[in-house]
Amino acid sequence: MESHQLDKYGMYLKVEDFFDDHTTETAPVTVIAPKKAELSANIVKIAEAEGIATTNNTGVTVDKGLQREELMVQMMIGSTAVSNFARDNNNNTLLNKVRYTLSKLQGMRDQTIYFKAGELKRVVDANIASLAVYLYLPANQTDLNTAIGNYVDAVTEPKDAIEESAASGQYRDRLFIETDDIIESLDGYMDIFRFSNTELWDEYQLARAIDDAGGGSGGGDIGESGTLTAGQTKTVVSFTYDPAYTVSLKNNGPAALLKASLLQDGVPVPSADIKDVSTGATVTFELGTWASYGNEISLQNIDMAQTLGYSVSLGI
Repeated sequence: MESHQLDKYGMYLKVEDFFDDHTTETAPVTVIAPKKAELSANIVKIAEAEGIATTNNTGVTVDKGLQREELMVQMMIGSTAVSNFARDNNNNTLLNKVRYTLSKLQGMRDQTIYFKAGELKRVVDANIASLAVYLYLPANQTDLNTAIGNYVDAVTEPKDAIEESAASGQYRDRLFIETDDIIESLDGYMDIFRFSNTELWDEYQLARAIDDAGGGSGGGDIGESGTLTAGQTKTVVSFTYDPAYTVSLKNNGPAALLKASLLQDGVPVPSADIKDVSTGATVTFELGTWASYGNEISLQNIDMAQTLGYSVSLGI
Protein backbone atom coordinates (compact mmCIF):
# COMPACT_ATOMS: atom_id res chain seq x y z
CA MET A 1 0.00 0.00 0.00
CA GLU A 2 1.01 3.59 -0.51
CA SER A 3 1.34 5.75 2.59
CA HIS A 4 -2.04 7.44 2.14
CA GLN A 5 -3.66 4.01 1.79
CA LEU A 6 -2.01 2.81 4.99
CA ASP A 7 -3.38 5.87 6.79
CA LYS A 8 -6.81 5.31 5.33
CA TYR A 9 -6.77 1.59 6.23
CA GLY A 10 -5.94 2.55 9.80
CA MET A 11 -8.98 4.83 9.78
CA TYR A 12 -11.16 1.96 8.53
CA LEU A 13 -10.01 -0.13 11.49
CA LYS A 14 -10.76 2.69 13.94
CA VAL A 15 -14.25 3.15 12.51
CA GLU A 16 -14.87 -0.60 12.67
CA ASP A 17 -13.74 -0.60 16.31
CA PHE A 18 -16.03 2.36 17.07
CA PHE A 19 -19.10 0.48 15.84
CA ASP A 20 -18.02 -2.69 17.67
CA ASP A 21 -17.86 -0.65 20.88
CA HIS A 22 -21.16 1.16 20.32
CA THR A 23 -23.47 -1.51 18.93
CA THR A 24 -26.21 -0.74 21.43
CA GLU A 25 -26.16 3.04 20.93
CA THR A 26 -26.23 2.82 17.14
CA ALA A 27 -28.74 -0.07 16.92
CA PRO A 28 -31.82 2.20 16.61
CA VAL A 29 -30.53 3.32 13.19
CA THR A 30 -31.06 -0.10 11.62
CA VAL A 31 -29.17 0.66 8.41
CA ILE A 32 -25.89 1.01 10.34
CA ALA A 33 -25.36 -2.67 11.23
CA PRO A 34 -25.45 -4.07 7.65
CA LYS A 35 -23.30 -1.20 6.38
CA LYS A 36 -20.78 -1.81 9.16
CA ALA A 37 -20.76 -5.49 8.14
CA GLU A 38 -19.84 -4.39 4.60
CA LEU A 39 -17.01 -2.32 6.06
CA SER A 40 -15.68 -5.28 8.06
CA ALA A 41 -15.84 -7.55 5.01
CA ASN A 42 -13.93 -5.06 2.88
CA ILE A 43 -11.27 -4.62 5.56
CA VAL A 44 -10.58 -8.35 5.31
CA LYS A 45 -10.62 -8.27 1.50
CA ILE A 46 -8.12 -5.39 1.42
CA ALA A 47 -5.75 -7.27 3.71
CA GLU A 48 -5.98 -10.40 1.55
CA ALA A 49 -5.44 -8.46 -1.68
CA GLU A 50 -2.48 -6.64 -0.16
CA GLY A 51 -0.97 -9.96 0.87
CA ILE A 52 -1.06 -11.24 -2.71
CA ALA A 53 0.03 -7.90 -4.18
CA THR A 54 3.16 -7.82 -2.02
CA THR A 55 4.04 -11.52 -2.29
CA ASN A 56 7.74 -12.20 -2.78
CA ASN A 57 7.89 -14.05 -6.12
CA THR A 58 11.61 -14.81 -6.11
CA GLY A 59 10.95 -18.46 -5.17
CA VAL A 60 8.94 -18.97 -8.36
CA THR A 61 11.81 -17.54 -10.40
CA VAL A 62 14.30 -19.84 -8.66
CA ASP A 63 12.11 -22.87 -9.43
CA LYS A 64 11.98 -21.88 -13.09
CA GLY A 65 15.78 -21.54 -13.14
CA LEU A 66 16.20 -25.04 -11.72
CA GLN A 67 13.90 -26.53 -14.37
CA ARG A 68 15.80 -24.67 -17.08
CA GLU A 69 19.13 -26.03 -15.80
CA GLU A 70 17.76 -29.58 -15.81
CA LEU A 71 16.44 -29.18 -19.36
CA MET A 72 19.79 -27.90 -20.59
CA VAL A 73 21.55 -30.92 -19.04
CA GLN A 74 19.16 -33.33 -20.79
CA MET A 75 19.54 -31.42 -24.05
CA MET A 76 23.33 -31.64 -23.87
CA ILE A 77 23.15 -35.41 -23.26
CA GLY A 78 20.80 -35.85 -26.20
CA SER A 79 22.77 -33.46 -28.40
CA THR A 80 25.97 -35.43 -27.83
CA ALA A 81 24.39 -38.71 -28.88
CA VAL A 82 22.57 -37.29 -31.91
CA SER A 83 25.67 -35.36 -33.05
CA ASN A 84 27.73 -38.57 -33.03
CA PHE A 85 24.95 -40.33 -34.92
CA ALA A 86 24.77 -37.54 -37.52
CA ARG A 87 28.54 -37.42 -37.97
CA ASP A 88 28.83 -41.18 -38.43
CA ASN A 89 26.09 -41.02 -41.09
CA ASN A 90 27.53 -37.96 -42.85
CA ASN A 91 24.36 -36.01 -42.13
CA ASN A 92 25.77 -32.49 -41.80
CA THR A 93 22.31 -30.91 -41.89
CA LEU A 94 21.27 -32.87 -38.81
CA LEU A 95 24.67 -32.27 -37.19
CA ASN A 96 24.38 -28.51 -37.54
CA LYS A 97 20.79 -28.58 -36.28
CA VAL A 98 21.43 -30.36 -32.97
CA ARG A 99 25.03 -29.49 -32.11
CA TYR A 100 25.33 -26.67 -29.58
CA THR A 101 27.42 -25.83 -26.54
CA LEU A 102 26.22 -25.35 -22.98
CA SER A 103 27.14 -21.67 -23.11
CA LYS A 104 25.04 -21.28 -26.27
CA LEU A 105 22.05 -22.86 -24.51
CA GLN A 106 22.55 -20.62 -21.48
CA GLY A 107 22.36 -17.56 -23.72
CA MET A 108 19.07 -18.55 -25.35
CA ARG A 109 15.77 -16.90 -24.45
CA ASP A 110 13.10 -19.03 -22.80
CA GLN A 111 11.08 -19.46 -26.00
CA THR A 112 14.18 -20.34 -28.06
CA ILE A 113 15.42 -23.01 -25.69
CA TYR A 114 11.94 -24.56 -25.71
CA PHE A 115 11.88 -24.65 -29.54
CA LYS A 116 15.36 -26.19 -29.61
CA ALA A 117 14.31 -28.82 -27.06
CA GLY A 118 11.30 -29.72 -29.20
CA GLU A 119 13.51 -30.04 -32.27
CA LEU A 120 15.88 -32.36 -30.41
CA LYS A 121 12.97 -34.42 -29.09
CA ARG A 122 11.67 -35.07 -32.61
CA VAL A 123 15.12 -36.28 -33.77
CA VAL A 124 15.53 -38.49 -30.69
CA ASP A 125 12.06 -40.01 -31.10
CA ALA A 126 12.75 -40.83 -34.75
CA ASN A 127 16.16 -42.42 -34.13
CA ILE A 128 16.07 -43.80 -30.57
CA ALA A 129 16.97 -47.35 -31.64
CA SER A 130 20.10 -46.13 -33.45
CA LEU A 131 21.27 -44.04 -30.48
CA ALA A 132 21.83 -47.00 -28.13
CA VAL A 133 25.38 -47.45 -29.44
CA TYR A 134 26.11 -43.95 -28.09
CA LEU A 135 24.62 -44.96 -24.70
CA TYR A 136 21.47 -42.93 -25.29
CA LEU A 137 18.66 -45.23 -24.17
CA PRO A 138 14.85 -44.99 -23.79
CA ALA A 139 15.41 -43.93 -20.16
CA ASN A 140 17.35 -40.91 -21.43
CA GLN A 141 14.54 -40.20 -23.88
CA THR A 142 12.08 -40.24 -20.96
CA ASP A 143 14.30 -37.87 -18.96
CA LEU A 144 14.34 -35.42 -21.87
CA ASN A 145 10.55 -35.55 -22.24
CA THR A 146 10.08 -35.05 -18.48
CA ALA A 147 12.47 -32.08 -18.43
CA ILE A 148 10.63 -30.44 -21.33
CA GLY A 149 7.27 -30.91 -19.60
CA ASN A 150 8.52 -29.54 -16.28
CA TYR A 151 10.10 -26.56 -18.01
CA VAL A 152 6.88 -25.72 -19.86
CA ASP A 153 5.01 -25.79 -16.54
CA ALA A 154 7.57 -23.55 -14.83
CA VAL A 155 8.49 -21.09 -17.56
CA THR A 156 5.35 -18.93 -17.27
CA GLU A 157 5.10 -19.06 -13.47
CA PRO A 158 7.14 -15.90 -12.69
CA LYS A 159 5.10 -13.89 -15.21
CA ASP A 160 1.86 -15.37 -13.89
CA ALA A 161 2.87 -14.55 -10.32
CA ILE A 162 3.73 -10.96 -11.23
CA GLU A 163 0.46 -10.56 -13.12
CA GLU A 164 -1.45 -12.00 -10.16
CA SER A 165 0.28 -9.52 -7.83
CA ALA A 166 -0.53 -6.63 -10.17
CA ALA A 167 -4.15 -7.71 -10.51
CA SER A 168 -4.47 -7.99 -6.73
CA GLY A 169 -3.00 -4.51 -6.37
CA GLN A 170 -5.62 -3.13 -8.76
CA TYR A 171 -8.36 -5.03 -6.91
CA ARG A 172 -7.08 -3.61 -3.61
CA ASP A 173 -7.27 -0.08 -5.04
CA ARG A 174 -10.85 -0.68 -6.19
CA LEU A 175 -11.70 -1.94 -2.71
CA PHE A 176 -10.46 1.35 -1.24
CA ILE A 177 -12.83 3.27 -3.50
CA GLU A 178 -15.68 0.95 -2.56
CA THR A 179 -14.86 1.23 1.15
CA ASP A 180 -14.74 5.03 0.94
CA ASP A 181 -18.33 4.88 -0.31
CA ILE A 182 -19.26 2.70 2.67
CA ILE A 183 -17.63 5.20 5.04
CA GLU A 184 -19.50 8.03 3.36
CA SER A 185 -22.79 6.23 4.02
CA LEU A 186 -21.80 5.64 7.65
CA ASP A 187 -20.94 9.35 7.95
CA GLY A 188 -24.46 10.18 6.85
CA TYR A 189 -26.04 7.69 9.25
CA MET A 190 -23.99 9.03 12.17
CA ASP A 191 -25.09 12.58 11.37
CA ILE A 192 -28.45 11.47 12.80
CA PHE A 193 -26.81 11.58 16.23
CA ARG A 194 -25.15 14.98 15.75
CA PHE A 195 -27.58 16.83 17.98
CA SER A 196 -29.34 13.99 19.81
CA ASN A 197 -26.17 12.28 21.09
CA THR A 198 -23.33 14.76 20.68
CA GLU A 199 -20.84 12.70 22.69
CA LEU A 200 -21.34 9.65 20.46
CA TRP A 201 -21.09 11.77 17.32
CA ASP A 202 -17.90 13.47 18.56
CA GLU A 203 -16.31 10.09 19.28
CA TYR A 204 -17.15 8.93 15.77
CA GLN A 205 -15.50 12.05 14.35
CA LEU A 206 -12.34 11.20 16.30
CA ALA A 207 -12.35 7.73 14.74
CA ARG A 208 -12.62 9.39 11.33
CA ALA A 209 -9.95 12.00 12.15
CA ILE A 210 -7.01 9.77 11.25
CA ASP A 211 -8.15 9.61 7.61
CA ASP A 212 -4.93 10.15 5.61
CA ALA A 213 -3.31 11.73 8.66
CA GLY A 214 0.08 11.40 7.00
CA GLY A 215 -0.86 14.00 4.40
CA GLY A 216 1.61 13.80 1.53
CA SER A 217 2.73 15.57 -1.56
CA GLY A 218 1.68 14.80 -5.09
CA GLY A 219 -0.17 11.76 -6.37
CA GLY A 220 -3.04 9.83 -4.90
CA ASP A 221 -5.64 11.29 -2.51
CA ILE A 222 -4.69 13.64 0.31
CA GLY A 223 -7.00 14.47 3.16
CA GLU A 224 -7.87 14.73 6.81
CA SER A 225 -10.92 14.69 9.04
CA GLY A 226 -11.02 16.06 12.55
CA THR A 227 -12.43 18.58 14.99
CA LEU A 228 -11.71 22.26 15.60
CA THR A 229 -12.31 23.60 19.07
CA ALA A 230 -14.19 26.90 19.53
CA GLY A 231 -12.27 29.69 17.80
CA GLN A 232 -9.47 27.39 16.63
CA THR A 233 -7.45 27.89 13.41
CA LYS A 234 -5.44 24.92 12.12
CA THR A 235 -3.37 24.00 9.05
CA VAL A 236 -4.80 20.59 8.16
CA VAL A 237 -3.12 19.38 4.95
CA SER A 238 0.14 19.99 3.09
CA PHE A 239 0.61 19.08 -0.58
CA THR A 240 2.44 19.80 -3.81
CA TYR A 241 0.38 22.17 -5.94
CA ASP A 242 -1.50 20.63 -8.85
CA PRO A 243 -4.22 22.72 -10.51
CA ALA A 244 -6.08 19.51 -11.45
CA TYR A 245 -6.69 18.58 -7.81
CA THR A 246 -10.35 18.48 -6.81
CA VAL A 247 -10.68 20.05 -3.37
CA SER A 248 -13.54 19.00 -1.10
CA LEU A 249 -14.35 20.88 2.13
CA LYS A 250 -17.06 19.62 4.48
CA ASN A 251 -18.47 21.22 7.62
CA ASN A 252 -19.75 18.50 9.94
CA GLY A 253 -20.97 21.01 12.54
CA PRO A 254 -22.32 21.74 15.03
CA ALA A 255 -20.62 25.15 14.60
CA ALA A 256 -22.37 27.06 11.85
CA LEU A 257 -19.47 28.22 9.68
CA LEU A 258 -16.13 26.76 8.55
CA LYS A 259 -13.64 29.09 6.86
CA ALA A 260 -10.87 27.67 4.62
CA SER A 261 -7.76 29.52 3.46
CA LEU A 262 -5.05 28.58 0.96
CA LEU A 263 -1.48 29.11 2.19
CA GLN A 264 2.01 28.98 0.73
CA ASP A 265 4.48 27.86 3.42
CA GLY A 266 2.24 29.23 6.16
CA VAL A 267 1.47 32.55 4.47
CA PRO A 268 -2.00 33.21 2.97
CA VAL A 269 -2.04 33.30 -0.83
CA PRO A 270 -3.29 36.85 -1.60
CA SER A 271 -5.30 35.89 -4.68
CA ALA A 272 -7.12 33.02 -2.96
CA ASP A 273 -10.52 33.91 -1.52
CA ILE A 274 -11.61 32.49 1.84
CA LYS A 275 -14.06 29.62 1.37
CA ASP A 276 -17.12 29.59 3.64
CA VAL A 277 -18.74 26.22 4.35
CA SER A 278 -22.01 26.08 6.26
CA THR A 279 -23.04 23.30 8.64
CA GLY A 280 -23.77 20.07 6.78
CA ALA A 281 -22.54 21.49 3.47
CA THR A 282 -19.73 20.29 1.22
CA VAL A 283 -17.92 22.71 -1.08
CA THR A 284 -16.05 21.14 -4.03
CA PHE A 285 -13.91 22.87 -6.66
CA GLU A 286 -10.68 22.51 -8.66
CA LEU A 287 -7.57 23.82 -6.95
CA GLY A 288 -6.61 25.74 -10.10
CA THR A 289 -9.74 27.89 -9.72
CA TRP A 290 -8.70 28.90 -6.20
CA ALA A 291 -5.22 30.24 -7.02
CA SER A 292 -2.20 29.58 -9.22
CA TYR A 293 -0.07 28.35 -6.32
CA GLY A 294 -0.26 27.18 -2.73
CA ASN A 295 0.77 24.15 -0.67
CA GLU A 296 -1.34 24.17 2.51
CA ILE A 297 -4.97 24.51 3.58
CA SER A 298 -5.88 26.18 6.84
CA LEU A 299 -9.29 25.89 8.51
CA GLN A 300 -10.91 28.20 11.03
CA ASN A 301 -13.84 27.70 13.38
CA ILE A 302 -15.10 31.22 14.06
CA ASP A 303 -17.70 30.07 16.59
CA MET A 304 -16.45 30.89 20.08
CA ALA A 305 -18.82 28.47 21.82
CA GLN A 306 -19.12 25.27 19.75
CA THR A 307 -16.72 22.75 18.26
CA LEU A 308 -16.68 22.04 14.54
CA GLY A 309 -16.11 18.72 12.76
CA TYR A 310 -14.49 18.90 9.33
CA SER A 311 -13.34 16.78 6.41
CA VAL A 312 -10.87 17.93 3.74
CA SER A 313 -9.67 15.98 0.70
CA LEU A 314 -7.66 16.62 -2.45
CA GLY A 315 -7.58 14.13 -5.29
CA ILE A 316 -7.41 13.73 -9.03
